Amino acid sequence: MGQIAVTLNSRTYRLTCDDGEESRLSKLAEFFRVQVEAVCDEVGQVGDDRIYVMAALKIIDRHFDLEEKLEELKRQSNGTDPDF
Repeated sequence: MGQIAVTLNSRTYRLTCDDGEESRLSKLAEFFRVQVEAVCDEVGQVGDDRIYVMAALKIIDRHFDLEEKLEELKRQSNGTDPDF
């Protein structure tokens, strides 16, 4: 079993993963860390839980935007978009 240490908002968390997945988990954790820092810069220290929820919601919002764009591109490539 693999393991990495992640520091978020000055707190270190040890996470386990399948062997060989350490690099992927580290990349995901780094992306989340950047989002957490951005939230802290915007709202200050309002507690870890609130900061992590706000960072997660920012990521989910981005994900939804990308899904919508992907669906639009699929419609355009199928010729079903009237603006195509």
